[in-house]
Amino acid sequence: MSNVQWFYSDVQQQQQGPLTFDQIQQMAATGQIQPNTLIWNENLPSWTAASSVPGVFNSAGQTAPSPYPAPAVGQVAPTGGHYPTPQVKKTSFALWIGTYLASLILIGIAMAAIIAAAPAAPDYSEENRKMSQAETEQEIREAQEAINRKTEEYTKEFSGESVAGMGAGALGLFLGWALSVFAAVYAYIILYRAWLILQPGGARTTPGKAVGFCFIPFFNIYWIFNVYVGWATDWTRIRSSYSNLQNAPQASSGLFIASVVCLITVILMPIGIILFMICKKQMCDTINYCSANPNGGMTGSF
Repeated sequence: MSNVQWFYSDVQQQQQGPLTFDQIQQMAATGQIQPNTLIWNENLPSWTAASSVPGVFNSAGQTAPSPYPAPAVGQVAPTGGHYPTPQVKKTSFALWIGTYLASLILIGIAMAAIIAAAPAAPDYSEENRKMSQAETEQEIREAQEAINRKTEEYTKEFSGESVAGMGAGALGLFLGWALSVFAAVYAYIILYRAWLILQPGGARTTPGKAVGFCFIPFFNIYWIFNVYVGWATDWTRIRSSYSNLQNAPQASSGLFIASVVCLITVILMPIGIILFMICKKQMCDTINYCSANPNGGMTGSF
């Protein structure tokens, strides 16, 4: 550990270093580094309270517990100071909304093309009427021949340009389906990253559970409230608790509640989809802000 370069955040929340681990221990022994002082090196996932790093205080003859322990899931984190934002990749709201809308448009056009290309089925009602009222074999034969002619004409139409048109429509349906799958997967990526940035602040659930529980039948109806409304609530709490997040994007819990309620109400689903898009935009803005300011705005990454 002696070859690793260490850094710490001073009382002005400025990064200091590099230092050796021995120097970190000496500063802890003299009180220059307190249990709640944030320290970091390239092997740590994020800036961490000094008392949470083994050896910093024990080797210096101190056993003071950290007043800023890593919060457990659902536990409210200590407030004030810098929020140690985890490093996350940026998300593109334009990519998600673009592929989602493109899939809907493509599927709609493909369905219209299939309907337009498919020839109308023959109407045999007149021939069937004549056949039912026929009194001679000649009349029956004439009615049957008329049915055969219509069937032959329909077969020629169906095997001509209509087949090509329906094939193009089927290809459009497949491409639209592929885009919709991509949009759905990307929506879950956004959800995962949104919950990842809440973890140091005592999030009510983990990113894996946030996404995974959405696939549990029936339970997911309840879970979408927890995973979307809960995210907005937790982010609002965290944002208001740390000085370096005062300029971070806001999330409206009321908007998230309205979108979920409308989505599960069939008659209000179109409104819910629009509101849900706005909610996803707020999630993406928050993720991108944190991506641009990893580790609470301090240098260093993981």
